[in-house]
Amino acid sequence: MRNREAKIFPIFLILLIAIGTLTTTNVTGDNQSETNDSALRHPSLTTSQNQSTQGQKDTDQENKSDSKIEYLRYISPIILMLFSLCLVILALLNALLNRRKEIKNKVEKPAQSKLKNAVSYINRTITPRGASRYIAFLALKPSTGNFFRKFAHEQTLVVYAHKDVDVLRPGTQVYDFEGIFDLIKFFNRKLGTELIGLKAISVSPQEKRDNNLICVGGPIPNKITETMLEQDEIRYKFQDHMIIDRLNNKPMCGFPSNWSGSNPPEDFGIITRIKNPFNPKKDSLILCGCFGWGTKMCTDMLLDDDNLVILNKEDYFQILCVCDIDTSGVAHRKRLVIETLHPISYKRAENL
Repeated sequence: MRNREAKIFPIFLILLIAIGTLTTTNVTGDNQSETNDSALRHPSLTTSQNQSTQGQKDTDQENKSDSKIEYLRYISPIILMLFSLCLVILALLNALLNRRKEIKNKVEKPAQSKLKNAVSYINRTITPRGASRYIAFLALKPSTGNFFRKFAHEQTLVVYAHKDVDVLRPGTQVYDFEGIFDLIKFFNRKLGTELIGLKAISVSPQEKRDNNLICVGGPIPNKITETMLEQDEIRYKFQDHMIIDRLNNKPMCGFPSNWSGSNPPEDFGIITRIKNPFNPKKDSLILCGCFGWGTKMCTDMLLDDDNLVILNKEDYFQILCVCDIDTSGVAHRKRLVIETLHPISYKRAENL
């Protein structure tokens, strides 16, 4: 486009100069013809007085015409030159602005553009489905890549409750879906893979065996979560809205069945990673809280690299987390309860 403009601009400038020259010539010709017409309109007079008077008039007219012609001869090229100079300045400004945009685009180009190009090339030429997942891990922090590697490299289902059945504090399941949305966005943008979401009541036995599972929501609305938390290696489980320590069968935190109120002052959650009880070659993550705030808090904990540094110390584990809830129903000060980290004995399998 710029080459075309560079060719057109000199031609346009030459045309302007030619038009200006023709205009000046026409003005001069018109004044000369006007002078001649004036002479033709005044024939010789009979009296010498009339002749002298007419001669004086003709002389004055000719002087005025000559001065006008001289003025036009000087001013026309100057106007044309100024106009041409303006065009040149505009063209230079346009070129400078275009160059500035190019430099700005180069400076603002993301640092990982080469990595994206490599992903695009490999997707087109070598392994269209899986290559981007492995290359995307090059840009992750080690703790994040290590924790999510199996879920990103193998097919994973997000299993959630089909409806809100909480009678103690209904209406908080919306936070479960916020957590699911954050997980899907994280897997898509950071890990280069897509999560498949299914309602717990819609998951077939074959799908439970063939996929890694991420169960979102407590055992009351999500029956797959209930099955997971009944496994022998589990230490922390729910009893209604109370979290029970199975080592001594005592409640640790939560809400009794007779609790009532609009918003609790805090909420609690359990993050669990175990082998898939339907297929030991697969893994399961269980993210559940007493209410929806606790469930959303569990997903937030997993998306924080500082927390993953702690959780990667064990291949499989359970840990409690807690958040404060203000009177408007907003959760804040989300944190892991480090002393509740419970390792589960079996080791994480290599999946690469």
